[in-house]
Amino acid sequence: MLPLLIASLSWARQPSPDTVPAGADLAWRNVGPGGGGWIQSIACDPQRPNVLHVGCDVGGYYRSEDGGLTYRIQNSGLRDDFVESIAVCPSDPTVILLGNEGGVYKSIDDGRTWRWMRAGFPEPQQHSFSAPIGCLAFEPNDPQVAYAGIGRPRWGKDGKGLLYRSRDRGETWHVCTPEGTLPAEAIVSDLEVAPGEDAYILAATTHGLYRSSDGGETWGKVAGLPHDSVQEVAVAPSNPKIVYATLRTTARDTEPWDGGVLRSADGGRSWERRVEGLPNRVGKRDQPHQMTSSCKEIVVDPTDPDIVYVGDTAWVSAGVYKTTDGGLHWQRSAYRTQTESGFTDYGWIAMWGPSVECMSISPVDGDHVYFGTSGQIYATEDGGASWTQRYCRVLPDGRFAGTGLEVTCQNDIVFDPHDLRRLYFCYFDIGLLISDDGGETFRRSVQGMEYGGNCFTVVPDPEEPSMLWATTGEWGSNHGDVCRSADRGRNWTVVGKPETGLPDGQTKTLRLDPASPRGSRHLYVTCNGHGIYRSL
Repeated sequence: MLPLLIASLSWARQPSPDTVPAGADLAWRNVGPGGGGWIQSIACDPQRPNVLHVGCDVGGYYRSEDGGLTYRIQNSGLRDDFVESIAVCPSDPTVILLGNEGGVYKSIDDGRTWRWMRAGFPEPQQHSFSAPIGCLAFEPNDPQVAYAGIGRPRWGKDGKGLLYRSRDRGETWHVCTPEGTLPAEAIVSDLEVAPGEDAYILAATTHGLYRSSDGGETWGKVAGLPHDSVQEVAVAPSNPKIVYATLRTTARDTEPWDGGVLRSADGGRSWERRVEGLPNRVGKRDQPHQMTSSCKEIVVDPTDPDIVYVGDTAWVSAGVYKTTDGGLHWQRSAYRTQTESGFTDYGWIAMWGPSVECMSISPVDGDHVYFGTSGQIYATEDGGASWTQRYCRVLPDGRFAGTGLEVTCQNDIVFDPHDLRRLYFCYFDIGLLISDDGGETFRRSVQGMEYGGNCFTVVPDPEEPSMLWATTGEWGSNHGDVCRSADRGRNWTVVGKPETGLPDGQTKTLRLDPASPRGSRHLYVTCNGHGIYRSL
């Protein structure tokens, strides 16, 4: 994660070497557009309704104390910024556990500092994850006890068929699933511990749903499910006998849709499917899995066991669905369409839909629900009647600015030689952003780019203020080009491509020959796998 830090320097002129402040004189603050990706874990505080805990894939842990209006990055002590799961101690919310690919981290000071809790886990490995944490949960009846499930649910990898238990709030851990309890390759994606006298634990895995009624000493596989790919579980706090679960959709082509929501009224022993009103599109076998409707995240109102929210991750049906009758009927709550969106403020990231990757409901006020996507956070304060973004500020003229939730990966920052308050910010995933006020606010500049999602660098013409060049392309495959703008970035034209002599390959480094004639510049660009090319 590369959060953008801007030093408090004078923007009036290019600083000369003798005017640059010493390092100790620099004051830094985080700036950026807000959002980015991936928002993969979110947790409402159990006692303080305005405190929100957020975990991201390249940014670590973020904390908000005003319901998501502003955030702070708090990563002191973290050696791993990939936060898959967050568990907040119900009796003392200053105690927080993070589940990362490198293991469990613990804070006892509201996330200001973190310690790596490896006691009881296998030794770290150099080239693989020995104990990646897929999920965490505290025991409501005894918050000294916590559970951790092993695996990498985001990637569908590194399942080991293991659950760990701690009896000292995460200081030390011990395996509580002896060999053979779970299939050796099972990924544990969620854990729920029911409160009350008849407490039980449910573990959702890629190989079925498992239940324990003796504090994790013994486990049994729950029978009667449509299939074994269980994603998430949610116990109703007001009636622990009622519990909901989501199933990953395995169907393709002409197979019947087999995902959706299950409901149990006996503490997870038996289940029935509740899917009326949920999207049920089935994609082709050769299409990405996001073309098939698939429910994942699910939360239950703290006072009414029949009010439930479920999130769909598919591109074709992404959004939040709500029921008020225990899943007998579902209705859209947050959905990105022209006529029925549910959003009062979508934010600046309009190129990604609301695929629900994480969700949390306030234990203090059930009308407050938050969900995270591949790049945004949204919130409702009226029980899903309306939703608003909680990751940026959007100004009336279309400019936008971050509020502390910076989860972007940056390739380059370029000053405009004709106006030092004008900067070009080159990002993975979100492309080129331009700021005209020294990084305070931003506009996206991708009009005309073929690969607008990734910008690697920008080269301004030293004599023509309106002329710019940029390299863009894919970051996960070897494709790219060179673009030119003649209007300071409002519009772009692809000028470096196979038809003009530049092979199709990643084009990350671009240089302009300052001795070349004005109006007929010579550019040099690196093209991955093909060498260095010069414009004619």
